[in-house]
Amino acid sequence: MMTADRSILFADLEHAAAQRAPQFVPWTLEFLGQPDPPAGQPEDPPDDYQAQPLAPDAWSLDRLRQALNPQALAGKTADEIKAARLGAWAALLASPNPPPRLKLGQLLLDLYAADDEPARALLLELIPQLPANAMGWGLWRGVKALYKQAEQRHDMAMLGVLCYRLDVQPIVNGSEISRGVWLYMRRRAWRYLRQLGMALPELFPVFAGQVLRHYPPQCNFRPCWIANQIWCHQNLIGSTDQGMPHPGRLPDQLEQRAFDAAWKLSPAPLLRLLEDAQNAQVCDFAIRSLEQDFQDTLHHVEPAWLARLGGKPLDIVHDFVIKLLRDNPEFHQSKLKALGLHDMVLGLLYSGNGPARRYAIDYARAYASDLAAAELVKLMREGAKEVQTFAVGLLEQRKPAELGLPTLLQLLTLPASATLAKDKLRQGFQPQDISAELFIEVALASHPARRGGHSALDALLEFYRDAKVTVPAAYYRQLLDDPRCTVMARRQALKALEDYPGREIGSDWLQQALLNPQLSDAVTHWLRQGKLQGDDLDVEWLKGLAMRPALRPLALQLLGDTELVAPSRIGLPWLLAMARQADPNLHDFAHRYLLASFRPEDFANSEHSGTEVLWELACGPAQPEPIRRFAAAFLKAHHPHVGPNDPETRSLNIRPGLSSVDYPLSRLRPLFADQRPELRRLAVAIAREELRHWNEPVLLYRLADSEHRESRAFAIEQLLHLGEDAHEPTLPLEWLLPERVFQLADSRHKLTRETALTLIRRHHEQLGDPARLAWLMESPHREVGLFTVRLLWERQRRQFAPTTPAAERPASAPGEELRQFLRKMLFGLPPGRMERRELDATQAAPERPWPASVGKRRLIEAIKTLALSDAGFAELVTPVLAEFRHSRAKDEWQHCVAALVQIRQAHPAIRVDLPMGQVDSRVKTPQAVK
Repeated sequence: MMTADRSILFADLEHAAAQRAPQFVPWTLEFLGQPDPPAGQPEDPPDDYQAQPLAPDAWSLDRLRQALNPQALAGKTADEIKAARLGAWAALLASPNPPPRLKLGQLLLDLYAADDEPARALLLELIPQLPANAMGWGLWRGVKALYKQAEQRHDMAMLGVLCYRLDVQPIVNGSEISRGVWLYMRRRAWRYLRQLGMALPELFPVFAGQVLRHYPPQCNFRPCWIANQIWCHQNLIGSTDQGMPHPGRLPDQLEQRAFDAAWKLSPAPLLRLLEDAQNAQVCDFAIRSLEQDFQDTLHHVEPAWLARLGGKPLDIVHDFVIKLLRDNPEFHQSKLKALGLHDMVLGLLYSGNGPARRYAIDYARAYASDLAAAELVKLMREGAKEVQTFAVGLLEQRKPAELGLPTLLQLLTLPASATLAKDKLRQGFQPQDISAELFIEVALASHPARRGGHSALDALLEFYRDAKVTVPAAYYRQLLDDPRCTVMARRQALKALEDYPGREIGSDWLQQALLNPQLSDAVTHWLRQGKLQGDDLDVEWLKGLAMRPALRPLALQLLGDTELVAPSRIGLPWLLAMARQADPNLHDFAHRYLLASFRPEDFANSEHSGTEVLWELACGPAQPEPIRRFAAAFLKAHHPHVGPNDPETRSLNIRPGLSSVDYPLSRLRPLFADQRPELRRLAVAIAREELRHWNEPVLLYRLADSEHRESRAFAIEQLLHLGEDAHEPTLPLEWLLPERVFQLADSRHKLTRETALTLIRRHHEQLGDPARLAWLMESPHREVGLFTVRLLWERQRRQFAPTTPAAERPASAPGEELRQFLRKMLFGLPPGRMERRELDATQAAPERPWPASVGKRRLIEAIKTLALSDAGFAELVTPVLAEFRHSRAKDEWQHCVAALVQIRQAHPAIRVDLPMGQVDSRVKTPQAVK
């Protein structure tokens, strides 16, 4: 597995540290957030690097954890444990590509050893921000060593940030640094402070202040040990730090703090702590200590210090500052500006402390009534209710021109000043004075109106309505294009633009807005309603949209609406190109549009008529299937008889534009045998109406033997209805051609053969030539031979039926002609069928003539099959089979004997002359000779 890309490398940290670059701190924090590279792999491998499997004895972090596991060190002496740990660490660091974070601790130590102000500043900025989950091997080594070195040097600033960092670190099990180590280091930090207080009490508040100043505003002091020891040490005497929560609040009596007497020696550490602290509880501790022990000092504080203190965003500090101002006559409000406290007091207008705000309001009302308009707007936006009331009072005293249109529009967006802003707008300005930029700022600053109320944009639109002026559509366009546009502003702008004509909105903007996911739904709705039409609707743009799958339905809908886009603007070439597309949506649109909106003459060009072009589109060898389907549908729709009966043509109200002359047989004939099914279907559809007009009966017989199902089915249907007046079109019975019918009886297609036999049965008087029936006896198809024998038998039986008049009966005995015919077929040696048969040029001929023996066996099979089901026929043919069983030709007498045996079993009353001995009646005769 290759190493994942790392945005920050350790080499980057080394370079930033060497340059003392300010990026060192954010880069280090990002570096600690990255996972370790895979074991044994470099941090930044080259592009052609091939990762190798880690050797079983190679050192990695997992192996280090196993080696330092307490269970692995159980039973060893302290020296052995120390040696094992040092050896494991040395082995890992000496291995190829150790984890880069293990080197971070040494980098921090090098910065501290450099002992220059930029390096110290980087460390003091980095250590408070170190994530709790990043305190693992490598970084912890540096932090621990830094603390020990700072302790030796009595480095107050470094000790302060390190003690804070140790105090807020969550102490949990399962991390790379054990819980015992954390507890030890935290206790050691407090021990140092405690011993310092015992040795040099005057330094304890200074060092303690350096620790307390780093606690953040939202710090939870309950799990902290050092902070709680500083301000309630007496309550914790006898307690142990096992990570258990502590009270986390200041004691009721400050005498419970550690080294209470040391805090009373000088106010300087407390004044510095109050100025530097970030946490309200820490400031409260400093304020209570100052108020209890240094009242006189508080009466003589420097104005510059007070100005810095009042700028802190802590309500408890603001309350303390107001007390100092009120209790000291030197800080009378009339003197504050001269003392440099003017801006500080005005800043208290934004305080969360009520007394501080009221003090600032009183001061501003008396000494700062000339506040700038921008400052008043800020007070309206960020101030508390009483501050807003004060600001409105000052604004009411000023003229509209003095405030300016931008200021009034900003005030319009604020609920507390909206009424005032509307009144002054009407007094001093007109809607034409409002620029697009100002309009947009109001729309973007509007907040959702409460129930029964109105937003700033609603008020501004009312201002336009009262003046009977329409907001320019360009303002709404720019608002919608602004990346800051909110959901509510977008909804209002789109709703307003619904009433604008498309030409005023702008075709170019609508085209761009359609591609914006946030605007596309509204623009799509507008376009479908006809916001753009005629020359305002860019047809070429719509054609481009049709090639985008997501916008294709819209584009095709607009192009298909003839009220919006005239067909002439779309153009025949583009529609034909779309009809060639494989996409069904594009093809179907072009298909329907061309059918509904174009006439045959529209397809004409300089060289060919429209009809010729359509036939080329339908039959051309290079035309794709979609275009062929369209052209075929067009030709059918405009046929004078096919079109009116076609459902698609009726649905599109197409009036046929062609005549029968445009559909000659010369064009249709090749289509019946075309390999493309849609062309064969076209030919069949046209032939149903034009067949009688073409007057070519031979075509039916050729189609009936076609290899294509469409042509064959059509021809068979027409042949079976020859001479029927009820069938349309009516074809005359003269189209029944005997030679063609008998040729079909030998077709390769079973349905065609059955059709021919049906025709022969129906029209046996016209088709029943005995010579042709003899040809059928030689057919390789079993059902044809059986049909021939059955037909001959039925004809003979009808001739000697009792209902036949005696004068019309033949002189010979019943069936004698049939017997003579069968004897001739069995005993004779007929020549090959190919020599005495005229074949159609389009009909395939057999590879070779059947041998006489094969024809005889097939005749025996046909005779036997009919005899088994008809006793009269069996009695007629039994003498013939009995005579033929004396044949000495191969297998002939066996088939005769087998047939006679089966006939005797089927009709016991018939006398059958068989030789003596056993005859196996289960002899199987071949059904076909291959």
